[in-house]
Amino acid sequence: GQYDKELKYILKEIDLNAKLDKTAIPINILATNTADNKAVSFSSHKARKDPAKNYNLIDTAKLAMATQKYFQAAEIKESGK
Repeated sequence: GQYDKELKYILKEIDLNAKLDKTAIPINILATNTADNKAVSFSSHKARKDPAKNYNLIDTAKLAMATQKYFQAAEIKESGK
């Protein structure tokens, strides 16, 4: 999207390939599913229990910060698919 470069600059201290299961502290990232307008939770706890829920941190950050005005909606698939 239009602001991907800026987002990567803001998150430059984070390994862009880092996964949720590798966070030093437990985190929970909330986003909204635009198809049904319901909240979606991405957590390090879930990622450690289920490899299919072990998403890249940069992808979950994009989802959490997405608004139609600034960031294009993103779609992520289960890990490894």
